[in-house]
Formats: sequence, C-alpha cells, structure tokens
Amino acid sequence: MGEGAIGEGPGPIADLNVGTREVYLNDIGIVEARQTKSEKEYIPPRQELLKRWSVNINFHDVGCTVQVGCKSIAFDSIDKGLAALNEYIKNPYQSEIDWREKFNQ
Repeated sequence: MGEGAIGEGPGPIADLNVGTREVYLNDIGIVEARQTKSEKEYIPPRQELLKRWSVNINFHDVGCTVQVGCKSIAFDSIDKGLAALNEYIKNPYQSEIDWREKFNQ
C-alpha cells in the first residue's frame, strides 16, 4: 500500500493543503488536519502597522488617556501611559495582541 493508505499509519492524502493545514489519514482511516510548520503567519512591516490607527494622547490632572483607533486606555500616571505608547511603537503587532486579550477578558 502507498503512503497514507488505510492501515499504514499517518500520511498525507495526496497534496491536499487547506491554508496552513495538511489533511492526513490516521491509523483507523479517519481524516485529520494538522498545522504545518513550513508556512509562517504574515506579519506586516512595523511602519504599515503603525499607519493603521490614529493615536491621540490626552493629559489630565492625574495621568492620561491614550487612544489608539477607537480604543481609549486610561493610565494613572503620564509615565505609564508613555511607556505603553512606546511599547506599541516598538512592536505594534504584539502590542495589539496583548491589548486585545486585556479588552476581551
């Protein structure tokens, strides 16, 4: 029997790729999908990510608010707000992931 045939263990079924997943036939003939490691997620360049959203800083008697796009975040000190903004500027991709997780809790 050829690779991927029933009873021969895991193997790809022809060259079926679904996005970044390969479809396999397992030991008992059930089709499985596994994440491939050969393709990486596309991450736009930093400059392109920074152009996506407008950024506004509002200073208050105590602290500040930083608005990125439609989300505003209040900080109890200006230093904390500027530190968060600097982190966003250094790595906007990871910062967006981190803040989305915080907003969705």
